[in-house]
Amino acid sequence: MTKTGNEKKNKGGAPLGSKNALGAHGGPEFLHTRECIEKIKDYIENYKEYGNQIPTLGGLSLVLGITRRTLQMWKERAADPNYLNRGDDDPLSEYEIEKKETLQIVGDLLDKLHSAQEVQTLDNGLTGAFNATIAKLVLHHHGYHDKVDNTLADPNGGPVKTSLIFEPVGPDYEQDS
Repeated sequence: MTKTGNEKKNKGGAPLGSKNALGAHGGPEFLHTRECIEKIKDYIENYKEYGNQIPTLGGLSLVLGITRRTLQMWKERAADPNYLNRGDDDPLSEYEIEKKETLQIVGDLLDKLHSAQEVQTLDNGLTGAFNATIAKLVLHHHGYHDKVDNTLADPNGGPVKTSLIFEPVGPDYEQDS
């Protein structure tokens, strides 16, 4: 292919359709296939058959043959309502509309994977099937935390009031009766 400098570029800077385009090998074309969506669904439902104890982005990325970073990029784009929007003067093409819809499906599936991971980790942690430290590490990414509140405060929320009482102690102390 002769480069003229006028090739249409994608967001990654490489010409559209190029093997060097952002996300090639699991990128835009693969994302928009029914095969990709079916593989994600299958992994979420059957992650143990893929050798995983819980569903993970890393496990899914290996099944899909892409990187975790690509999965995270898909999730970020799915959550961005302005992704692909160019304004009222330049409407989206059919391909871009389909791309946006598919990206939303993938984003929803990745959220489902995250929820399945949380439930499996919590259940297995509670039953003792998982090491407690590992379960705690995983659940930290789901908003769980182990925190001890050791602040001192008055029941009304103010500072704690203290008083010091000095009393003599020892053998020379005589107590008034």
